[in-house]
Amino acid sequence: MDSAVVDSLGNFSFRLSLSNPDFFEITDRSKTDGLIVVAYPNDRLDVVVPDGKKLPFGVVKGSLGAVRLKNLSDSLARFKMRIAAIKSQFDTLKYSYKYDSVRTVVKTLYLSNIEIYKKYLRAFVNANSGSIVSIPALYQRMDSSHYFLSEQADLKCFLLVDSVLHRKYPDSHIVKAFHNQMAALRSQLNNQKANKESIAEGAVAPDFVLKSLDGDTVSLSRYRGRYVLLTFWASWAKPSVAQNANLIQVYAKYKPYGFEIIQISLDRNMDEMQRMLIPEMRKWKQVSEFKIWNSSIVKKYRVANIPSNFIINRQGVVVAKNVLNKNLYDTLRWYLVRPYLIKRDSLRAIAPNVENTTDR
Repeated sequence: MDSAVVDSLGNFSFRLSLSNPDFFEITDRSKTDGLIVVAYPNDRLDVVVPDGKKLPFGVVKGSLGAVRLKNLSDSLARFKMRIAAIKSQFDTLKYSYKYDSVRTVVKTLYLSNIEIYKKYLRAFVNANSGSIVSIPALYQRMDSSHYFLSEQADLKCFLLVDSVLHRKYPDSHIVKAFHNQMAALRSQLNNQKANKESIAEGAVAPDFVLKSLDGDTVSLSRYRGRYVLLTFWASWAKPSVAQNANLIQVYAKYKPYGFEIIQISLDRNMDEMQRMLIPEMRKWKQVSEFKIWNSSIVKKYRVANIPSNFIINRQGVVVAKNVLNKNLYDTLRWYLVRPYLIKRDSLRAIAPNVENTTDR
């Protein structure tokens, strides 16, 4: 947003015009991380970086939000140090004859520390619900794939922050994004109440007619004679995005066996969807009504959560649902490859010298 030259005494300054609080990163344009600060309108921030230290170790004064953010960051660092010490203790003793008893004690200590930190985050959020710093507190991670707090288990915390911030800063882009996320969550929870059980295995899959992103008309009845994976996802639902890499592998492996994917996005608009739509995913049909949980196909299949999927056989019958990760790969192998293997074995019984060209 702005740049400044550092003078011979190490001084620099920025002047930004703000109408809402926001997060900023001060960086020296190197590949290392910069210093994250929180600024409110009319704040004057003093940033001091001690000699010999890098920017992330700078001290920010003049902003209560910056102080809160640093407390949050320091608390996470202390938690990770405690967890590292517990893991180190376990690694040291795991080959000991006391392994079983040590494992129980260490596991209890490990889980106890996680629960203590979760309580700290909930208290932090409740005390700072009127500050945008509460949003990163809600989404702090223990590691790359695990959040401390859950949108459903800690729903009260999320809704409290949404209510207070949306009232205080309705025009903030950060608050708007969070409010949209909470609106989608509310819609999902209402949808779960209405759709306690999705279409059952053994039922005929409901037909639909929708436009794909490439402008083609997609209907399930057009795919009779092929196996179809009908899968529901959204760019804002991280667990469903994580499944896309697996879908790419599955599609490459099983397409020669008469397999297709129809992927239904529950995004709000095209821009959201495009952010997570990598080129490999365009090899199959991408469909969205951009109505989130109000999509007609969601109601037809009574989808309550994402990721969700349905494996539909050549006759249009649902043979499996909500099969993820390696289970998806194995299930498709059972339905698609097994018939070829049976046929191969039958041919071998008749003509032992028949060359094996089927999947191994």
